[in-house]
Amino acid sequence: MVNQVKLAVASPRVWLGDVRKNTEEILRLVREAASAGAGAIVFPRDAVTGASCGSLAGHPLMQASAQAARARILQAGSDAGIEVILSSQRRGALVLLCEAEPERVAHWDRIRAALGAWCWQHACSLALANAGYGESTTDCVYGGGSLVIGPDGVEIARGTRFHRDSRLVYAEVPWSEAAPSSVAGLAELLPADAPKPPFPMRPNPFIPQDADELARRCDEIFEIQTMGLATRLEHIHARSAVIGVSGGLDSTLALLVAVRAADALGWSRSQVIGVTMPGFGTTDHTHGNASALMSTLGITRRDISIVPSVTRHLQDIGHPLDRHDTTYENAQARERTQILMDIAGDEGGLVVGTGDLSELALGWCTFNGDHMAMYGVNAGLPKTLMREMVRHAADRHFPGAAPILISVLETPVSPELLPGVQPTEDIVGPYDLHDFFLYALLRQEMSPRQILDAAAERLAPRYDRAAIEKWLPVFLRRFFAQQFKRNCGPDAPQIGSVCLSPRGSFRMPSDLSAAVWMDELAG
Repeated sequence: MVNQVKLAVASPRVWLGDVRKNTEEILRLVREAASAGAGAIVFPRDAVTGASCGSLAGHPLMQASAQAARARILQAGSDAGIEVILSSQRRGALVLLCEAEPERVAHWDRIRAALGAWCWQHACSLALANAGYGESTTDCVYGGGSLVIGPDGVEIARGTRFHRDSRLVYAEVPWSEAAPSSVAGLAELLPADAPKPPFPMRPNPFIPQDADELARRCDEIFEIQTMGLATRLEHIHARSAVIGVSGGLDSTLALLVAVRAADALGWSRSQVIGVTMPGFGTTDHTHGNASALMSTLGITRRDISIVPSVTRHLQDIGHPLDRHDTTYENAQARERTQILMDIAGDEGGLVVGTGDLSELALGWCTFNGDHMAMYGVNAGLPKTLMREMVRHAADRHFPGAAPILISVLETPVSPELLPGVQPTEDIVGPYDLHDFFLYALLRQEMSPRQILDAAAERLAPRYDRAAIEKWLPVFLRRFFAQQFKRNCGPDAPQIGSVCLSPRGSFRMPSDLSAAVWMDELAG
């Protein structure tokens, strides 16, 4: 027999691994839904423990605690006259999905579209409860979206994403009293081998061409970055966020994210501590932009010159001050990192990393210098998309800082570690080329010759074939040689489909040879 029932779809706030707290929150939501007249309530996967506990999820103690908690929750639901659903199942003409699907740019839109098509094809309703705030932010962010779709494929109800509290969404759905059957979840309903999307016929594959889509994507990225950082700050009971502000592109975006996270947590912006650390190559222009941006945003500002301490260090190790080599540059990067770490220790804070995906791909960072932080917010973003993010922030989110942000965008990327002009792209190559190479190599799995031909076709006339032939080998050599830096990088949320985290889907040993790729390119 099939009836209509008011279904509550829950997205609870999670305390990862804390069964007691999670159980109390689940019971509170059960009571709230029952009071609202719901006949059933569905929760995300592993709601009593959190779905991202890793290897310890299978520990006997965790399993025993979770089993006892589930029994208590089911009994409480029975007592309150509401059925509690803790695992994915089919009920006649309704599928209930208990999921823990991490966020990625545009991923949620693809899920909604695919599930809508599935419901229409099978004339079946569907409810999805997804894990949210409090789940691990080690390599991704869980947004907590809830969804109910009717048999015609039309969305009936949708919960908000990126919220920091528990939420319930209600919808009338068909309900069978027959014994439920189990379903595996999204993996069972969505195509297992989805076709690889065609290579974008544009020179910047990470950036949507449509202006409205780009704006939506930038907003979604900001939400992922902000929620990841806010979760981590709250988890470690941080009292501040500490960030080195250079006046460059990467630190500017990371600072904006830190400010948004402070706002989301209800902090005073003074709890964001921005530190300028001028060195041997710092220009008045970038230092001025950094200072003006911090003042405009209302954060705490500190200015600490690294020249005296680095000078003493170089003298201590017997390095001539006029030898402007890698040691000269790395000493500055490591001194800055030490300053930030020690300020964070003094202030009960967390050092926010600024490095981006393009720099990680090239290894364009100092090992245990700017390579290191306590949480990286930009590590999933390529440089080309970073520029669009800052431009979007100037237009939509921080209009008061727009003149400074535009000035940052117009400033050539430079580490400013040497006296005089030091444009990064003159040294390692143009970032729009390297981002194209990265996307083609990892997302499209192209060979070097295929990448070369595609780049020559799609990046002309901005770059001729000779320039592409010059920089592609540089990218490949650096990509393979610098894996050791990526293998010990800080936690950071995945943003798009290309991810270089050693804990994610991309695994690569530090000593893997580039010979096959270089030989194919040479041939």
